Amino acid sequence: MALYPPNIIRAIAARVQILSSILRCIWIRLSHSGISIGTSVSISDHVRFSVTDGGKLLIHKNSHIGRNTEIVVRGGTMEIGENVFIGSHCTICAHENIFIANDVLIAERVTIRDQDHNFNGKEVIRTAGISTSPINISDGAWIAAGAAVLRGSKIGKGAIIGANAVVKGVIGDYEIAVGLPAKSVRVRT
Repeated sequence: MALYPPNIIRAIAARVQILSSILRCIWIRLSHSGISIGTSVSISDHVRFSVTDGGKLLIHKNSHIGRNTEIVVRGGTMEIGENVFIGSHCTICAHENIFIANDVLIAERVTIRDQDHNFNGKEVIRTAGISTSPINISDGAWIAAGAAVLRGSKIGKGAIIGANAVVKGVIGDYEIAVGLPAKSVRVRT
């Protein structure tokens, strides 16, 4: 039995991954009416989509969604721009509107949610309803591993969000924000 050189095996594996991603995109287009996927989009294995209650999801060309990521759109809209990278094990959930512009980098285990639970009074939280506010992530932003972006947040052009930061509010263009809550520590020059 002949052994194949490692470079041949890697080339075959890369082609299999590309073909698998193409087939996943075709399957998603056919099985989800509220999803529109652009050309050359790469969707890794075990990515879960849930688009319900008239929700709309638009993924523009050349974007990548990493494995074990969950994307949920419940009655709202989510738009993922061109050349966006979403790492593995992320959760992005839109009840109103999430806009991710072009060339955004989202590392692994990032959570982005445009809603949170109401908890005024002593009512059971599960039955108290939710509050929503749109999220806007501008061109070229980078959100590092483990960060959370909460409802009503706006992340400016070229901004960097540090690992495990929690964003609630506005981070300006080219600002570097870290911590809980995320605060700007400097501006990129």
